Amino acid sequence: MKKRLYTDYQQYLAHQVEKTSRKSTIRRMESKRTCELRRFRKVFTMLLPYLPEQSRVLCLGARYGYEVEAFAHYRFKGVRRQYRAVGIDLVPHPPWVVYGDMHAIPFSTAEFDLVYSNSLDHVHDLSQVLSEVRRVLVRRGLILFHLALNQFQDYESLAFESIAEVMQELPDFRKLVTIRSLRSGLNCRLLLRRRG
Repeated sequence: MKKRLYTDYQQYLAHQVEKTSRKSTIRRMESKRTCELRRFRKVFTMLLPYLPEQSRVLCLGARYGYEVEAFAHYRFKGVRRQYRAVGIDLVPHPPWVVYGDMHAIPFSTAEFDLVYSNSLDHVHDLSQVLSEVRRVLVRRGLILFHLALNQFQDYESLAFESIAEVMQELPDFRKLVTIRSLRSGLNCRLLLRRRG
């Protein structure tokens, strides 16, 4: 696993906030909203057998909230579901995303049935974030990570080379589904269930 070195946590925070708060990025992402919602809904079809309607979902590093909105009003190929979803990010984007740091998730213990993130490679302290994920998940809760394996770009803090590196940090979870893609960017989906 490759890791970006920051002088301190404040430098890490400033670097991550910079990406999401740029006005040009916000405008570009707003123009892609419909496309992003469809993309997220397609990704989330893998959850349908595992996640009952009205489950509580937390999206970490949710940026502009498209994944949160996709959960809240899930519609894809004739299937409709509603989940109670909220996202956190260092830069809030209401109504879907509230302020929150993945390293200190601002919710109660055992509050969520699923934690989703496509930003695991943006964390500063992987152990701390995974400890927080465990804390907010119910017993036998689910994690869905959408990963960018073997990539290290401008805003990534970590670069995972394999699923095994992630699983090594989560011995109390079992793998349910892995979907690999040859595309660049987010090229692996990993669905896990907490043991016991």
